[in-house]
Amino acid sequence: MLAKNNKISIIDTTLRDGLQSPGVFIAAPDAIRLAALLAEAGVDEIEAGIPARGGAEIEMVREMVRVCPSTVITPWCRPKLSDLKAALACATGSVHFSFPLSDLYLDVVGISLASVFNRCSRILRIAAANFPLVSVGIQDATRTLIGRIIDFTEIALKHGARRVRLADTVGIADPLYVKDLMTRLVFEYPETDFEFHAHNDLGMATANAVTAARCGAKSLSVSINGLGERAGNAPLEEVVMALRFAPDITCGVKAESLFPLCKRAAKLSRRPIAPNKPITGEMIFTHQSGIHCFGLAKDKRTFEPFFPATAGRSGSVILFGPQSGRSTLDLMLDSLGISMNSGRKDELYSFIVKESGRLNKMLTVGDIASINARLSGAGTIKEAVF
Repeated sequence: MLAKNNKISIIDTTLRDGLQSPGVFIAAPDAIRLAALLAEAGVDEIEAGIPARGGAEIEMVREMVRVCPSTVITPWCRPKLSDLKAALACATGSVHFSFPLSDLYLDVVGISLASVFNRCSRILRIAAANFPLVSVGIQDATRTLIGRIIDFTEIALKHGARRVRLADTVGIADPLYVKDLMTRLVFEYPETDFEFHAHNDLGMATANAVTAARCGAKSLSVSINGLGERAGNAPLEEVVMALRFAPDITCGVKAESLFPLCKRAAKLSRRPIAPNKPITGEMIFTHQSGIHCFGLAKDKRTFEPFFPATAGRSGSVILFGPQSGRSTLDLMLDSLGISMNSGRKDELYSFIVKESGRLNKMLTVGDIASINARLSGAGTIKEAVF
């Protein structure tokens, strides 16, 4: 059964899981500033730091708490007393513990299921007495038997956990599997805050995250630009925008903050944004084909799912290239405020078709303005954006 009138909590893990990306390093002062930007954008919670790494990590998390007083800051821990003590030094008020639960992970770690359950009971009793919010995570949940997840959830809730994270650790789930998983768990525990933590190994992280939300998950774990190990995590910007199209679901992130936030994270992480990246890619609001431009001239929604400004973008861009027709030229001339008779327009069209081929490049609105000025003997017109 799909969720109704559900406000989803967005938990950003850029400063924990994202920083585990090979080759990504963000110095503490920049990480703290990024945390502040996430808070300003309306993210509900920031998962940041692993206190067990020591004093510098703890100090970074403490400073995030100071600069983000209205946003929950949550350190990540193994289910060990030493990690719990280090988390207490962060003075966050919240903590997350991650547990192996699938047969594969239990075998790799070398621990029995009974030991995991005992450790869960023991560590959560102490944590719940010291933290207002205790979150537990099930590693490799999508390769774990549902009955085992239910048993673990029962123990965790009994001993003080307030949220249960289901991690698709290697990104092998698909939306139909996520639907079945979330529907069953929400049926068993309708009041529980289930969080879905999606990885993107098969390119389905955003779809899986939104499916989880529509099926009753109350929290979603994301990262800016999808930063994370291997193929990364569910991208914050994609999930936020996708939720805008999901019926009866909302989140508190300000969509207009997404583009500047993603650009900042790309610069700090030295991971450039691909030109065709959903939501933030440089080219996703760039059009050249005649069919598209004909539709855009009538109504921009014809070939744009949302207005660029919604996600903090500037306006659409029109280019003239091999797939362009007279509709493309019409749109470019309209953006420049230029009108001309059909004969003059045919002359200009023939010229720019040849010029685009001769130069072997797409022509911008500015190029069209310059060409038209040369042909008419007038001065150049400043490049415009449609």
